[in-house]
Amino acid sequence: MRLMVRPILIVVTVLGFAVIAWYWFTSLRFEDAPAVQFTMLDGSKPMLTEMHGSPVLVTFWGTSCVECLREMPDLVRMHDDFAHRGLHIIGVAMPFEPPDRVYQFQKMRKLPYQLSLDINASLASGFGDVRLTPTTILVSPQGKIVYNKIGPFDVEWLRGRIVAMLKET
Repeated sequence: MRLMVRPILIVVTVLGFAVIAWYWFTSLRFEDAPAVQFTMLDGSKPMLTEMHGSPVLVTFWGTSCVECLREMPDLVRMHDDFAHRGLHIIGVAMPFEPPDRVYQFQKMRKLPYQLSLDINASLASGFGDVRLTPTTILVSPQGKIVYNKIGPFDVEWLRGRIVAMLKET
């Protein structure tokens, strides 16, 4: 009988941790997206809720972030491949970025996707107090956060998920 107690305790402990991990993982990854308003470089101020029905890829970046610059060609390709099917890509310049620098950067790089300023940090705050770049967030057509990644994103996984979402819409 004593020999059975230890394996049972191990199984119960592992299952307990699995349940906690599952709850933590799903509660963070499938929460409702915040009702935030973007301030685009073109002057428009769309609400994220206005984009429900389409997938939205939000990426927090900085002009001095090397990894952010490395990701931009992938973002451009995703825009070119999927924008006509409904994907919105929004690059959010971190609050410390001067607007003039962001405008110049957009002009120099000719990025086809929308760029947003976050002067008062309302977007960074709304998406869970984003402080590090790059941070990439994918919002489903139903308005749920399904991907939230600090650091370089997994291009193939992200493309696959976007394709699946576009098929659903």
